[in-house]
Amino acid sequence: MLSIPPKRFDRRIVTYLTEPEIDALLHASDQGTWTGRRDRIMLAVVIQTGRRASELAALTIGDVHMGSGAHVSCQGKGRIQRITPLTSSTVAMCSPG
Repeated sequence: MLSIPPKRFDRRIVTYLTEPEIDALLHASDQGTWTGRRDRIMLAVVIQTGRRASELAALTIGDVHMGSGAHVSCQGKGRIQRITPLTSSTVAMCSPG
């Protein structure tokens, strides 16, 4: 056992955004433009659901279910179907007006 070399790499620590960092990201886009509103909603969905960038890019309008039991469904890594609920604040962001 002692002749086995130790691991060469330490396990990387997973870090998360703090609340102020999340707020700064969500408020950084220009809400006066269509692209700014789109970017804010995309960031909110990613932050809330933990989607990968490729999963977000592959989302279609049919993958987002609004109303009662609002959720996002997509095929994730390894072809696993992922369904993640959306909070009321994220749903409100998506609503026109």
